[in-house]
Amino acid sequence: MDSVYAATADALRAGVPDTAENSDEYIEFLTVYVQSLAYNTSPDETGPKFPVETVIEKAGDCDDKSVLLAGLLSREDYNVSLFYFPDDSHMAVGGLQQMNPDTVTAATSLLKRPM
Repeated sequence: MDSVYAATADALRAGVPDTAENSDEYIEFLTVYVQSLAYNTSPDETGPKFPVETVIEKAGDCDDKSVLLAGLLSREDYNVSLFYFPDDSHMAVGGLQQMNPDTVTAATSLLKRPM
């Protein structure tokens, strides 16, 4: 699975200025990429797809996209968590990264379902 994250992150990183890689802009960049994938509800209730499936199919629902984003952020040394809201059948990503010993930057992304 690491090779999927590595290839995806490397391709995305190529489009980001070096100054943005260690900033909130990079988190936003990764989030925009994942949110730009088509929203498709899984026909069955088997749980999230593997991130490689989401990347190849360029589509997924909130749990598929959340797992992908969490994996990409984790690979970039962000401490991430997945939040599951069973009453709404919804998943979201949240996390922190310590940028330097004196500063902690929060990263939160709620992947929304289309209305």
